[in-house]
Formats: sequence, structure tokens, C-alpha cells
Amino acid sequence: MSKQRFTLKEVQAHNTKDSAWIIVRNDVYDITKYITQHPGGEKVLLMAAGQDVTYLMETSHPFTRAPWKLLESYKIGEIEHGFVDYSNENPFWIEVKKRVKKYFDDTKLDPKDPIPTFQTFIIILTMFLIGYYFSASRGMLWGAGLLGVARALFGINTMHAASHFAISHKPWVWYWVDWFCFDILMGGSSLAWNYQHVVGHHQHTNVFAADPDLPIVQNGDMRRVFPNQRWKWIYQYQAFYLPLLYPLLAFKTRYYDILLILGYNLNGNLVMNVTMLDRVLQVITKIIFVGIQFLIPRYYFGLEWSTVLINYVVADLASGAWLAYFFQVNHISDEIYYTDKDHSKAKEWASLQVEGTIDYAHDSKLFTFLSGTLNYQAVHHLFPSIAPHHYVKIAPIVQQCCKEFNVKYQVLPTFGKALAHHFKELHRMGYDLATTHNAMLKLD
Repeated sequence: MSKQRFTLKEVQAHNTKDSAWIIVRNDVYDITKYITQHPGGEKVLLMAAGQDVTYLMETSHPFTRAPWKLLESYKIGEIEHGFVDYSNENPFWIEVKKRVKKYFDDTKLDPKDPIPTFQTFIIILTMFLIGYYFSASRGMLWGAGLLGVARALFGINTMHAASHFAISHKPWVWYWVDWFCFDILMGGSSLAWNYQHVVGHHQHTNVFAADPDLPIVQNGDMRRVFPNQRWKWIYQYQAFYLPLLYPLLAFKTRYYDILLILGYNLNGNLVMNVTMLDRVLQVITKIIFVGIQFLIPRYYFGLEWSTVLINYVVADLASGAWLAYFFQVNHISDEIYYTDKDHSKAKEWASLQVEGTIDYAHDSKLFTFLSGTLNYQAVHHLFPSIAPHHYVKIAPIVQQCCKEFNVKYQVLPTFGKALAHHFKELHRMGYDLATTHNAMLKLD
């Protein structure tokens, strides 16, 4: 039975509570009976069902092998071809985990200590309430802008940490904070986000057709960041038009997550496990958001509809710009590593996480807060389940390990420099004739 071979499509069909299979290191496991016993709660395993979750397992349990030993009793076979295969030689990953574990053992600190994250949450919530009051009750545009920034800060601080199980050891805390921040305060879908970001992007960073945060098709995307994409004349101008479109991210997210939850059941190339309850909750939370954003200002505070709509647009533009600019500079930049499914074995997974990332402004406490610690992105990709306030101390450990194993860890001095390198890469991929010509030859 243990030698039975399955296709990826067969595994993807088993993505419900009644039949849940997962792939880990190209082995297939039937975890249906374990779902209700999982210490991390049912929701994590239901999200994992039907997926290759090798590196979700790795980063969720970086300091123990117990879950891997437990998993062996549920093995039912092997996969013929994995979703993405990486090199099995992983001395760097083993060593960096060992050293970070030693740091926590020596300091006796809790890797998931929630207190600093909730202190940050209170600061952001205060910004949110001030912005909402002056926007909703008095129609002030500066209030709408502050409201939008606060929503973005929830996204890149508290919600982001909760979605990676990084605050508290209690699953109900992760789920509640993730849902409350994203679905209620931000008006999005935490379920769609978790599939795209946690299951997709974090496992397959900068892998063409696998990372749903970046283009997944050769034709049709408005951005060109992979050589695998076919060149179009309009890409020559993407360094100019994309920055103008970034502020629309919040609008796009709210529209797109409705399609994902209520219709598509796909996020990129990932099959999503969406239940009827998920769809009902999505509708309810959208109604709550509409009430907060539109109905209360109009019918309780008496603002004119024109003012309500203008303030909504201002808030969402501020939120979208904040989120997009901080997210984009980390993974679309010159001199970082990109790959595709055919060449993913060239590097071990952990090395790819570091070399496919740009850090910046390590010396700035201000930008550490404003970016939600995204300025320590390499550390975050290796240890997303650790509370983000620890990244400052962990970064030197990771950097030293990278130096010893010849892994390229890039840190730029300021956010401005990171932004400049981002624009430089957009220009290069849109206009570099050698790059586009070679890519076209490869495709043809």
C-alpha cells in the first residue's frame, strides 16, 4: 500500500474534511482521521488538504521533528510528479534552524510571545478609530487617509503574523485575529489570503507558475517579472504605469476574493477547499464592511453619499498604496533569484527563500514598524511562525549562517533604495531586449 503512486490531480481531489490527503516530500498521506486531533486546529489541515505542504510543515514546526514522525503512520503512497520539487540537500536549512533554536533555548524567550504584537495592534487600532471617526462623522479626507493606512498596517502587522500562527500557542487566537483584522476591519477574505500567501507564496517564492503573488501564466498578466513570460510592447512602460496602479490593490483584493470564495475555488494554480459555511461567512463579512464603510457614515452621521464615496476611495487608495509598495519591493528587485518548476532543484528551498528576497532598513525602527517587519523579509520567509518582533535579533544569526554556506543575503540601507531597485527591475524586465529575446527563444 505504501508504494502506491498517485498523480497530483488525484491528491488535489481529496481536499475536504471527509477525505483529506496531503503531499510532503513527494509522499502522500491520508490525514482524514487526524484532522480533529491536530493541536493546531482543524482549519490548518483543511487548508492543507489536497496540497503539497512540505514547507508549510517545515516552517510551522522548525524546532521539532515530532510531527514528521507522527505523519509516517498516515502514509498511503507516493506522488508521481510533485507540484514543485526542490533540492533535497539542505545543510543550510538544518544549520540555521539549529542556531535559531539555540538562541531561544539560551534566552528562554517564547518564539510566539503575543504581547508585543498586541501592543502594536492597540497602536494601530487607535489610528483606525481616529481615522474612522473623522472620516465617517465629519467627512475629513485626512481621516480617510489615516483609516486606509491603519487598515494596511493591520494587514502587514497583526493579521500577517496571525495568518502564520506566529502569535500565541493557541489556535483560536490565530484564527480570530486573522479573521477580525482582515475580514472585518480590512474588508477582505482571510481564507483567500491564506491560500495565496501562506500555502502558495511562502512555499514557492519566486517560482514561475507556482507563486500566486507573481504572474503564473506566459500571456495575459499586466506585469512582466519572469523571463518565462512572453514580451509585449506595453511592458516597456511598466516601470511607469505599475506604480500608478499599485494604489488599486485594496479595490482589486475585495473584488477578487469574492470571485475566489464564491466561484473560482482556485487561487493561482492552488485548488482551494471552500465550504458553504465559508461562502456564507464571506457574504456576512462583506455586509458588515459595507455597513461600517458606507451605511453608518450615511445614515447615522448623515454624510452625503458623494462624501461617503470620496472618503471610501481615499481610504482604499491609501491602503492599497501602502500595502503594494511594501510588498512589491521585497520580491521584485534586480539581482534576486527567480526560477521555474523545471529548474527549482538547482537550489535547496531555504536558500531560494533568502536569495529570492530583498531586506532593507535594518537600522530603522520606524520602517520596521511601518513595514510590519517586512524589512526583515528573508528571516520572515525562513521563520514565519515566529513572532515578528524577534526578527531583529534573529537576522544576524541568519546572516552569519548565510555567509558560511555561501547563500546571498541582500540588505539595502533604506526603503528608498529598495524602491529604486524595484523600479530598476521593472524597467529591465520590460525593456531589456537581450532578456526578452532570450526568453522568447526559450519559449519558442
